[in-house]
Amino acid sequence: AVVSTQSTGADYWLNRKIRVAFRNFAEGFYSVVPVEWLDMFSYSEFQSLLSGSETDIDIADLKENTVYQGRYSENHPTIVLFWQVVDEMTPEQHRKLLAFVTSTDRTPLLGFKSLLPLFAIHSAGEEDRLPTASTCMNLLKLPEFSDKETLKKRLTYVIESEAGFELS
Repeated sequence: AVVSTQSTGADYWLNRKIRVAFRNFAEGFYSVVPVEWLDMFSYSEFQSLLSGSETDIDIADLKENTVYQGRYSENHPTIVLFWQVVDEMTPEQHRKLLAFVTSTDRTPLLGFKSLLPLFAIHSAGEEDRLPTASTCMNLLKLPEFSDKETLKKRLTYVIESEAGFELS
């Protein structure tokens, strides 16, 4: 029988090369989660459980579960402007903002109260800088903008550029 080079390559990369690593992962996973439990979920339910929901982001829930650091508090003028700008964003921009700060554009299945660490905004100096993020800490480093238009322009720029550490 003739076996194509292409299918042999695919078999190697998708099966044989990862066989040992996958077996080790599966053994560890099933030692924590009995395989019978997985039968309770459809594929899409299990995906949501692991990766979060693809629904529109509940900005009120995000705001309620945001912590403020440095000079910021819920009533700081820059934070008030920030939430005004976020309220004016489209659902797609909400997902991009969430991805910029947390590295995922999905809402946690149980809401933002279950995001660990919680979504945080830290004061990051003068307004001549761009906002940056530390995704491992779900931390938005937001300069102290004094006007809404500058904040909107700079925040929109960083989330639309879809850059990661390049802006840090």
